[in-house]
Amino acid sequence: MVTNKHMRQTEKRKEYRGFGQLQIRGEGSLGDDIKRLVFVEREPDNLMAAALLVKMMKGDFWLVFTDRHSINFDVTGKLKEVEWAQEIIILCPSINEYSLEYLHNINKSFVYLGNTTKLNVYREKWTENGSRIYLTEESVARKLGKYFNCHKKSIEDIALYTEKLIPTDKDLYSVIRYQYIHFSHKPLEHFMIYYDYLSGNEDEVKLSDDKENSMRQIYDRETSYSEKCISEAVIKDSKGVKIAFMQGGCPCTLILNMAMRSLKCDLFVNVCMHRQHFTVIAHNNSLLKEYVEPFIYSGSGLYSGGGCFGADYSFQEFVDAFVNHKRIHGFHSEREYDYDVFDPKDHEWIPFTEGEAHLYRNFNFTIFIDDYCNADCRFCIEQIKTENTGRIVKCGKITEVDKYIQRLDKVLKKIRPYNPSVSVTGGEPLISPAFPGVMKLLKKYKFRKTVITTNGADILAHMDEIIDAGISHVNFSRPHYDEKIVQHIMRFRESMTSFEELKTAISHLENNHVRTRFNCIIGKDGIDGLEEMKRYMDYIATLGCKHVVFREMMSFNEEASKNIEKKEYSATNRIMMNNLWRAIDQNTDFHPFNSVRGHYYYIEMYNYKDISMVSERANLKCLEDERIKNMSYIYEMVFHPNGNLCAGWDENQDIINV
Repeated sequence: MVTNKHMRQTEKRKEYRGFGQLQIRGEGSLGDDIKRLVFVEREPDNLMAAALLVKMMKGDFWLVFTDRHSINFDVTGKLKEVEWAQEIIILCPSINEYSLEYLHNINKSFVYLGNTTKLNVYREKWTENGSRIYLTEESVARKLGKYFNCHKKSIEDIALYTEKLIPTDKDLYSVIRYQYIHFSHKPLEHFMIYYDYLSGNEDEVKLSDDKENSMRQIYDRETSYSEKCISEAVIKDSKGVKIAFMQGGCPCTLILNMAMRSLKCDLFVNVCMHRQHFTVIAHNNSLLKEYVEPFIYSGSGLYSGGGCFGADYSFQEFVDAFVNHKRIHGFHSEREYDYDVFDPKDHEWIPFTEGEAHLYRNFNFTIFIDDYCNADCRFCIEQIKTENTGRIVKCGKITEVDKYIQRLDKVLKKIRPYNPSVSVTGGEPLISPAFPGVMKLLKKYKFRKTVITTNGADILAHMDEIIDAGISHVNFSRPHYDEKIVQHIMRFRESMTSFEELKTAISHLENNHVRTRFNCIIGKDGIDGLEEMKRYMDYIATLGCKHVVFREMMSFNEEASKNIEKKEYSATNRIMMNNLWRAIDQNTDFHPFNSVRGHYYYIEMYNYKDISMVSERANLKCLEDERIKNMSYIYEMVFHPNGNLCAGWDENQDIINV
């Protein structure tokens, strides 16, 4: 359950989120007179960078202020602005590849300037439409200042605040004050302070005497607190590397630089037990990487790094793990949670036009094309409510394709402003007669993220349709790397698409900006342990795919299940993901980097060699229970083969009138 502390943090973020949009005419002499849409994350570095752009370049600028929690939603949700913009500029360290794929697929030139290291593989990817990704470890404002030959003192101070290492000849307050400016002004006001500063002759950002006095008082108070924390610092020697650990809080930049000036150590670590967060600073960047990389959510820049660690750990446990290069993360307690802890108030919701209903802000919209499938997978979760008939293939429900597509068109037009991700599934979607029409609609509406889940049937015949539609991901279902075992589990009625054919498809899709991924159900008669998981990923890598999802056989309401075969198969072959996670903890080949906990699922993400691996367990019964308890909240939407739009997987329940 999200605590009141987290609720307060969420409310605080909402106070600043997306506050203000500004249309302004650029004043500079560089660039053509074109319309630029600029997404600006509300940090001092990015706001100063935006002010530099407007001051130094011609053209009409439309600035959209956002934050790291909303940037991807805002980029892909501003459809009207994106359509008219001649160029899109993104000043933000937190953008993801889905947003960049979205911009590429609507053929918009964009420039990304930031330091999201996971975008390294995309740096040179989008070039044919003039798009560019510039990754930088140094401050964005400093980088642009050099480009425009503008070297004012405040630009450098903001760069130092961002990078966290403040030279000893610099007054700490002159740098730290930009954090106080940040938290005492809304983004639009903050931007205008920098814009006015660049328009004048002052070398430093000037504020009113009252504001400066107020910030100085805060600084003095926090300096006293930091001195106390430093006096209680724990100093450890790690094979000749001296490390200082402090239990401080924000601003991290202040306490770390005070410690560097008073303690003779090589690394300085500020640990916030309140948020289970740590920040590290050092002159030597190689030391940062050596000590920070074992931790979840971690990363390092020019002089500083940091990350989060789990609530299971005390300060002393954190120190011991850090010194000894032990893996430390927050997975352990999360794994053991039941799935009955979902509370709608803990998540972001947006009003939906249907009565009092609210939509989860990043909800998923599923297009369930039809029930027809060329396989009869022993683990198929879609058949748990159906009687055992002995038939492999049920009758598809789409008999009038044109009417189905017209109805889907109406629904997509209605829900596009809410900016969902979209999943296409079935049955087997690629053999549905409606599939080509669905692809045309997805191309028409340009959703932020679109995913197709398929067993690979006829993939070679549909590749160009998928590429033309701008699909983000194609997920291939394969429970093993041995085709004989695959056939035993999936029971293809017709010929199975071979791994060699999938390899051809993967090459063509990946070369055209469609990411491919393999889904594998863990089971005793398939991939049944850690070593088999490694063999599976090693084989998938030979096909040109670098993304794998391992799933525990989904739990469901067994009492209500009518399909005895599926019920018995799950009970006999299910392997608990918890047991595999415990084994992964002890294996240094896996490097954790994220975890996601939802109201009926739990996910852990790892890097294995050059493959990203997702591992998941889920319980459909919890989804059904939560839907019943919170009827006014829509967690997901499903468009069914009969044309019903529902707030769930039952085609005749919770129908949404659109």
